[in-house]
Amino acid sequence: MNPPRSFKKTVIEQRVKFVRLSTAGLSLRAVAEETGTSTTTVRRWFVSAGDVGAVWGVAEFEVGVDNQDANMTKAQLSQVVSQARQLQQNLGSVTVVVVSDDPAFFVAFTQLSLKARLLVWSTRFLVLTRLTLYGLHHLLKTLSMTNSMLVLFSHADTKRCSVYVELPYSALDSKPVRVTSWDPRRGLIISSDTQLFPEKFSRLAAGPTLSVASEGFPLHSAVKLKDPTVPGGERESFEGYMVTVLDYIAQGLNFSYTFVRPPDGTWGTRLKDGLWTGMVGQVYRKEVDIGLGPFGMGLQRAEAVDFTWPLFIEPIRALAGRGLPGVDPWGFLFPLAPLVWVAILTVLLLLPAFMLILAACLSHHTLKPDYFFREMFVLMQVLLQQTLRVHEEWWWWQRVVVGMWMLVTMVLTKSYAGNLMSLLAVRYIPEPYQTLRDVLDDPNVIMIFQKDSMISEAIQAAESGTFKEVRESEADGRVEFHTMSQYTSEHVLNSEVKSGRKVIFDGDTVTFIIKGQEFSKTVFARRTLPARVDEP
Repeated sequence: MNPPRSFKKTVIEQRVKFVRLSTAGLSLRAVAEETGTSTTTVRRWFVSAGDVGAVWGVAEFEVGVDNQDANMTKAQLSQVVSQARQLQQNLGSVTVVVVSDDPAFFVAFTQLSLKARLLVWSTRFLVLTRLTLYGLHHLLKTLSMTNSMLVLFSHADTKRCSVYVELPYSALDSKPVRVTSWDPRRGLIISSDTQLFPEKFSRLAAGPTLSVASEGFPLHSAVKLKDPTVPGGERESFEGYMVTVLDYIAQGLNFSYTFVRPPDGTWGTRLKDGLWTGMVGQVYRKEVDIGLGPFGMGLQRAEAVDFTWPLFIEPIRALAGRGLPGVDPWGFLFPLAPLVWVAILTVLLLLPAFMLILAACLSHHTLKPDYFFREMFVLMQVLLQQTLRVHEEWWWWQRVVVGMWMLVTMVLTKSYAGNLMSLLAVRYIPEPYQTLRDVLDDPNVIMIFQKDSMISEAIQAAESGTFKEVRESEADGRVEFHTMSQYTSEHVLNSEVKSGRKVIFDGDTVTFIIKGQEFSKTVFARRTLPARVDEP
């Protein structure tokens, strides 16, 4: 029996190098060569670290700013932020510690980090510096909106420091909250009830007024409210299901809000030049604080904004005009299932053959050549309920077979007659479009999708499949992208969709509400038709 193999444990210095080299893009073999270990050791360590959910270690980056060109420093800093972002994506959550006494460096680092989505809420941001609070006033807004803390060291004695937390939406003249401090003689001094890296957004102490981006949607509609404090005496607001959700959030987090509509009236997508449109673009550029959706969650949008917990999950449906009630020419086949029709035809072929075999074996007379077809004709007469003449020369087994077939056909005909009567009582309305493929195969139909939405984003990014065919059909004029307010207008619904010229693709919620509104209008119009009065 072989003894168990023993493996040498890695030390912390080796693990740090593992993470740093792997983040830089080196392969496992290259990492092993650089650290003086084997490829198996490196692989085993990454696997074991992945089993606990994260790779525990430290990655150190350094950016030189002394006697160096500003462009070179910015390029080096951009590379460091990119590597830190890659490390964050690999680990899930990280703590970023920045040590510097250069205010310009902090400005450049925070701008690049926010743009690269490094300073998201899951990232803890710790700033260590000897600068004063006044020297960091340009950094306080970033610190207030991120999961960060500020550690200020004393110029006279670097062993003494204070830890500050900047609360979100604080007044311009307010100072950060001093959480704790350290003094070599007095030790740790607790200065506030605020915890380290607190949940700053659990309740906003300042009670700010936030700006919320919103656009017309079936779940909430735009309304005009009287407000003498704004130009014109009226301000635009919204009411509906999503606004109710926003009211509950505002009440719980202690803030008020005002609405801002996006100039292009879209939810937002990323253009080829990297710019963002719609409400997503407003949040990304920090023109507003919140975007009131509901928004479709996608990878591109997640790289620009943070999402709340999903409210609901819905499929994409097609909204097309219904056909006129009519009679289907093939309706006589519908009372019975296709398998029943196949079984009937099979029996009509096999049963005469069975009777032919019995006659050949049991009968002493010579069979006529048309015996098979005569027996099939008899069975067809029974199925069609025609008059049947029983021949005296029939054998007993022939009578038994025909009798059993009569019982079967009686059940079939009664069932067929009842189902056919039910089908004829209901007018048939054709619905030819059940999938996107059905619409795509109809060259006479134009497809409408929401502009700058998750659906349009998926169509533009598709490299294969049905969505790619949809994108290619745009060159033939068969695809149109409109805002929701455009394709839900009465003109488009009445003259374009109901006529069968265009089909709208959107979420299940939108299509359901549009159908309900159209049904309500139709029923109301029917009930309020003026009565006819015949004048003498």
